[in-house]
Amino acid sequence: MKHKDGSFRLKEWNYSNVGLYFITICTINKEYLFGKIENGKMFLNEIGTVAETNWQDIDKQFRNIKIADFVIMPNHLHGILIIDGLYSGDTNDGNEHAIDDNVCPIDDNVRAINRAPTKTGGITGSNNPMLYQNISTAVRWFKGKTTFDCRKVNPKFCWQPRFYDHVIRNQQSFIKIQDHIANNPKMWERDRNNDSGLSM
Repeated sequence: MKHKDGSFRLKEWNYSNVGLYFITICTINKEYLFGKIENGKMFLNEIGTVAETNWQDIDKQFRNIKIADFVIMPNHLHGILIIDGLYSGDTNDGNEHAIDDNVCPIDDNVRAINRAPTKTGGITGSNNPMLYQNISTAVRWFKGKTTFDCRKVNPKFCWQPRFYDHVIRNQQSFIKIQDHIANNPKMWERDRNNDSGLSM
């Protein structure tokens, strides 16, 4: 689990330009594959650690995408991804794997945070056409790489075919989502992805 307290709480960020996305990815049939929650804390198993490592590697593979807060849960992942203006990305507000043509360059303050120094993209290096691609492509890379790595541990590992994305359009929404990510393990008993808990 990862929570970056305050790292991206930018006072002058213009959320109307669209550049921040809240992503949710679930395992197939929402199976508990990444570890377990005890006393409000998430404990990753080997597969969960692989997923965490690969998520953290997204901004190494895609120079125009940055990672903000994220959390690995027993059967899903929540994370905030930031896309800058090297490529006009594609996602709609509150849809599963949807498309949007209105993604604009992000604020220079965000662009300066933790920029990966390499131009190498994806598994195939600098010639990889995924280098300047969008959120959908980054998630596709993450899911593919994680599936490949996790099947070395569990040959039956699989994701749900799609993912959910939500455009973060204002500071209030951003802070609310940050808090949701940070507190997700504590709220597991009421999480709708917890088959044994109450629906949210």
